[in-house]
Parts: sequence; structure tokens; C-alpha cells
Amino acid sequence: MRVFTDIYNLKYEIHRPVVTIGTFDGLHLGHQKVLEKLKSVSDEKNCRNLVITFWPHPRRVLSPPDDMPKLLSTLENKIYLFENIGIDNLLVLPFTVEFSQQNYLEFIEDLLIKKIDVSAVVSGYDHRFGKDRQGSYQLLNQQHKQYNIEVFEVEPFILDGIAVSSTKIRRFLIEGDIERANKMLGYHYFMDGKVIKGMNIGSKLDFPTANIDFEQDVQQMPKDGVYLVKVDIDNEEFFGMLNSGENPTIHGKGRSVEVNIFDFSKNVYGKNITVYFLERLRDELKFNNLNELRQQMNADREISLQKISQYLKN
Repeated sequence: MRVFTDIYNLKYEIHRPVVTIGTFDGLHLGHQKVLEKLKSVSDEKNCRNLVITFWPHPRRVLSPPDDMPKLLSTLENKIYLFENIGIDNLLVLPFTVEFSQQNYLEFIEDLLIKKIDVSAVVSGYDHRFGKDRQGSYQLLNQQHKQYNIEVFEVEPFILDGIAVSSTKIRRFLIEGDIERANKMLGYHYFMDGKVIKGMNIGSKLDFPTANIDFEQDVQQMPKDGVYLVKVDIDNEEFFGMLNSGENPTIHGKGRSVEVNIFDFSKNVYGKNITVYFLERLRDELKFNNLNELRQQMNADREISLQKISQYLKN
């Protein structure tokens, strides 16, 4: 997959591509349905496909600081997911306040026609574009002959009677319903982070942990608690237990996110790792002493190992 950040040479690199446009936060099943349609139309027309996305996320540019949304995926996450799905070309446009003031006709004529010269546009059922979200599939379809483009609309992906959306997935993560979030995503929710120094309390409990610094100001952290996770370290995968929260049993430790990686003893301090959230095991609890905490962690480990055996069978 080719990734473009400069639109000016794009027209000369790709001839009349089939295009879809959106923020694609999380690249969930609804997005994947749009991208499958994009690929099928481009195959039928014998054209290259092109995804246009924006960074930063528009709401993080336009929203007031106290209403800044957390995201399901960083830009690096999205690039990884687009490539895995099989997209040919990705254009990442910087989203600014100035760009947001462009009306939908300018968006069509300047971006899609003049600068990219698209042959067709694939649109999600609720996609909007241009100033104040005035542009839509319906308006674009009304003018497709004028611009010599074809327009295709993709219906929502309905799961358990609900239309899949990034907003719903974000709510499930906040509520700790990782199972429903993963189901709507079509994969296990994941976050990238760097291993940082901690207080080594886990080692004293016979559960050494890697403390992780996630971009929690950008990406949505699931609700505090204990999770069964899969960890990718240097392209090797391991299972483990992750705890996020305020550590109420250990006075003075404060908030942390740490993972006990099973059957692993290497020093990973300073490394970047990827954590996949498989299942939520329980809420974070306050214990009377460290011995009670150790007993609970042993019980969590036994439950985790039973669940891992089921994952490996499947």
C-alpha cells in the first residue's frame, strides 16, 4: 500500500481512482463493508482504489478542550489496518479549521475532480463532508453526471439489531464491555505503548509486570479493571493479564497500566509493545493486604489459563 501525504502529485501517480472518504476511526465492520465495496468497484472498473482520510480527527480539531473525544485508533493503527484489508493507496490529509470551512461543492470540485480526477466515489450511508457536514451521498449522486463520476452508497452494517459505529464502540469500551466492542470492530481492540519503569511491586508478589505508557490522552482506554490480553513484543505474541486503575491496595502507587506477561522473563524496559484486549476478567478491587491481592492474582491467572486454552483450540 502506498501512503500519500502530498495531494499535488497524486493525480499523476494514480489515474482516475475509485475513492472513499472518511475518518475511519477504528476501521470497524461498518468501515470494512465500505472498503470491500471500494475494492470490488475498483476491480470491476480495472482502476486503483484510494482511501482519503484525515489527521488529526476532525472532532479533535473542532471540539472545545473539555469535549475532546478519545479515538479508537491512532494514525499508525489506521495505516496498519488499511494495509491488512488490502487497500492500494491511502491519502492522509491534514485536517485544519481552515479546511473545515470549505463548502461541499468546493470539496467536490477542487479535491475530487480537479486534484484527484476520481472515476467513482463509494460512500457510507451516513457520510457527510464539507462545511457544517452539508455534503452527502444524495447530493453527490444528483450531480454525478455533471462531474462524470459514478456514486455508490453502502448500507450500514447491522449487528445484533444495531448499526455498527465508532461512537457505540467507544461507549462499550468506556463501560468495560470489551466483548461487544471487539465484536463490532471485527478484531480485538489494541493499543500501542512504551514500557516504562514502575515500583516493582508486582515482582514482590511473584507477578512481575511491565508498566505501559499508552497515549491515553488520544486513544480510548477501556474501563479500569483486569483483562486477559495478548501482547506483541518484537513480533512475538504472548498472553498475559493487564490491570489498569488506581491501585487502591498499594498506598502511594497511584494510577498505572501494567501487564503480567505469561511465560516471559526478558527485560522489555523502553520497548514499544502492542496489547490486544481479549476479555474483561473483573473490576479493580481493594484488598486488606498484599497477601489477599496475591491470592486474587493467582485466581485471575488460573481463570486466564483456562480461557487461553480455549483461544488456542479455536
